Amino acid sequence: MSWKNMTIGKKIATGFGVIIILLIVLGAISFTGVGGIVNNASEVIDGTSLDGELAQKEVDHLNWIMDVNKLLADPEVNELHVETDHTQCGFGKWLFGEARKEAETFVPSIASILKDIEEPHRLLHESAIAIKKAYRAADRTLPTFLARKEIEHLAWAEAIQEKLLINSEKIETQTDHTQCNFDPKKCEFGIWLESEKIKGLMNQDPALNKALTAVKEPHDALHESAVLINDALNMGNKDLAESIFKNKTEKYLEEVAGIFEQAIDYENSLSNGRAKAISIFKEKTTPLLHETKEKLEA
Repeated sequence: MSWKNMTIGKKIATGFGVIIILLIVLGAISFTGVGGIVNNASEVIDGTSLDGELAQKEVDHLNWIMDVNKLLADPEVNELHVETDHTQCGFGKWLFGEARKEAETFVPSIASILKDIEEPHRLLHESAIAIKKAYRAADRTLPTFLARKEIEHLAWAEAIQEKLLINSEKIETQTDHTQCNFDPKKCEFGIWLESEKIKGLMNQDPALNKALTAVKEPHDALHESAVLINDALNMGNKDLAESIFKNKTEKYLEEVAGIFEQAIDYENSLSNGRAKAISIFKEKTTPLLHETKEKLEA
């Protein structure tokens, strides 16, 4: 039936039918468009969230390496307190947890990148374990100080021997506290040994405590030998004075010097440990951090 032959009622009904169909089509198009916009927005939001999360993990590792560096650069820091388990740091928990699986579902191409990160990230944390194992807290001034004190005590004994060789009637007492004299607690080493700073250092380091405790007795006896030599000279008994020097002064001087050298060797070993820790940090930790960072940013 042609449009002209239709009754007015049929024309109106047909018109309404067409309008309804158009509305349905437009509604479907609009719904699809809005759905696409929502999906696209969701993807953008999820992508931004993932980028932000990974960026935060990168910042966390920068803070982590700064804490490692404090052990090597800050004299007030003597212990390493960072997470050494690569599965338990913030990024490690993410990398080996459900969040990673969700990220890989959302962005499948990230799976290979995250897989590549696993090994350098593991080695990064292992380098901290190696640093902790190698590092030793050391007073870098102590070996030089002890070496100087050893030389001063040798010079002190030599001065006594010279007095004996020239038949001096007595040994002059040194009043300068930087020089060794009759009183072992008034020479510079004796004053240093009794200081609160060194007592604190000894309490923190059993090996150093053992060495410095062991040196006290022969150091006291060394100075006492000078008193005995002086007493012998005052009595006019040069032979006795020489005997005391040979059997006591030289004996205790050798003991003191030996303990000084042990302490010096020990402190040098601590410095060597610190140097090794610094080497690990430079040659392993820092490059591994850069590698992990680059892969995160890929």
